[in-house]
Amino acid sequence: MSRKMCGWSNGGSAALATMVPDAPGLPEQAPRFRAALAFYPGCGLKQRFDNGLKPYAPVRVFMGAADEEVSPRLCTTLVERSRAQG
Repeated sequence: MSRKMCGWSNGGSAALATMVPDAPGLPEQAPRFRAALAFYPGCGLKQRFDNGLKPYAPVRVFMGAADEEVSPRLCTTLVERSRAQG
């Protein structure tokens, strides 16, 4: 069975947080996902990923340039820093 995660808004933030190897609140033996789609996530995540996100599997972030609820600039910065880490 293929496991993929998809989340919108707060669910998008949860998708991002779940894709790191040391995801908070998840036991070490928790099932892992093959990929994640995050739609309009709040990319701040309490400064947890200020240096970027280094997921264990591919992550795709979708956001709106004119979004007034979450910061497109913050998400762009997160994606750029994450890409720089590989």
